Amino acid sequence: MSSRRFIAKEIEINAPCAVVWKVVTDFPGYGSWNPCIRRIAGALIIGKRLRVLARLPSGLPVLLWPKVLGVEVERNIRWLGSLILPGLLDGEHLFILEPLGKTKVRFVQREEYSGVLLPIMWSWLRD
Repeated sequence: MSSRRFIAKEIEINAPCAVVWKVVTDFPGYGSWNPCIRRIAGALIIGKRLRVLARLPSGLPVLLWPKVLGVEVERNIRWLGSLILPGLLDGEHLFILEPLGKTKVRFVQREEYSGVLLPIMWSWLRD
């Protein structure tokens, strides 16, 4: 059984969930606000794969093909990606929108890692 580790960041945004959701699902616009995920292509359909262009902590680009695991409109998006083969290094990514009233949202990005390469790569990933 492999260990699991996670990274999470959150921010409170003064906007309704619908507005934040529109930004989160505007995949071509990711480069303007997300320093790690630069672009996403594909449809938010459970079971389908997305094409995600990410930037590693070193600055190198990496292309990922995660599978969509869950979508709840104006609440969350969940996908699972793997490095080369499942089980080597897997990352389950979550975007969570938590309403804090009609015009305020807590936006959470969380990545939970697992796999046999995690102990070797963790210090590099957590940066």
